[in-house]
Amino acid sequence: MNCDYNEKNIFNLCVDPDFMPYEKINSQGLHEGLFDEFLSLITSKVGVQFKLVPSKNYAQTMQFFKNNQCDVVAGDVAPKTSVNYF
Repeated sequence: MNCDYNEKNIFNLCVDPDFMPYEKINSQGLHEGLFDEFLSLITSKVGVQFKLVPSKNYAQTMQFFKNNQCDVVAGDVAPKTSVNYF
């Protein structure tokens, strides 16, 4: 993966719109769920921020990740093939 980190420590976060309890985008357009709570903790401890990149489904999320449109993906399964994340 080729991440372009900037001086503001903002990471693009791919979000599957309805992947509860892990994550979803609520009616106000905000990220919520277990992964949001985890990322909020990271933000408070480390100072990085996450910009939402909504997708239609998990397949589109993974395509965004492969195309470097996002830096972070929530997931509960390991890839079936070898993936070079860095």
